[in-house]
Order: sequence, then structure tokens, then C-alpha cells
Amino acid sequence: MAASDLSRPAVSYHLKVLKEANLVNFRREDTKNYYYLQHKLGEINQSIN
Repeated sequence: MAASDLSRPAVSYHLKVLKEANLVNFRREDTKNYYYLQHKLGEINQSIN
């Protein structure tokens, strides 16, 4: 949140949208979620063109 200067609900909303688009995924460790890019950059570029 600090890096983006957004509120917790705003960050959650944006992560939800990215997950629904299959651009990010996450892994859960205890009470924390770690998000990471799911696609390779080439796949993202192909979907834009």
C-alpha cells in the first residue's frame, strides 16, 4: 500500500481485477498473500496486439 499510495480496499480491488484477467496469481503463507505475475511478457504483448 505504501508503495502505491492507495488505500487497502483500492489495492484489493485492483488485485482482484488483475487476478480475474489471469495476469497475476498469489500464494498464501499463514496470513499473508504474495502476488506475482502469471504470464510471461511475450504472452501479454501478444494479447495487446
